Amino acid sequence: MTKACGALAVLALGAAAVLLLLVVRPRRAATTRRPFHRWADEIRGCMDADTRAALIRVLSTLAVRKFTRIGALDRLTAPYETATVTGTTTADDTAA
Repeated sequence: MTKACGALAVLALGAAAVLLLLVVRPRRAATTRRPFHRWADEIRGCMDADTRAALIRVLSTLAVRKFTRIGALDRLTAPYETATVTGTTTADDTAA
């Protein structure tokens, strides 16, 4: 029984490896080969439509704004955090 299960496991592993190679392996048929200059034209066309640089600029501007505001909020709430940790009160706390 154990040998049969082992043989079945090895067979399944071999079938999975063959299937993986058939799926991942590039096609070498003559119909799919094209000269490199045609690939270069396609790449140039994709690069013209690429807007990642502008998107990165916008996202970095948003990130700078976000972290500037987080820093300002941290500076505003720092006195209250210190009072909570040390157990001290300020004049504003006693008036409320």
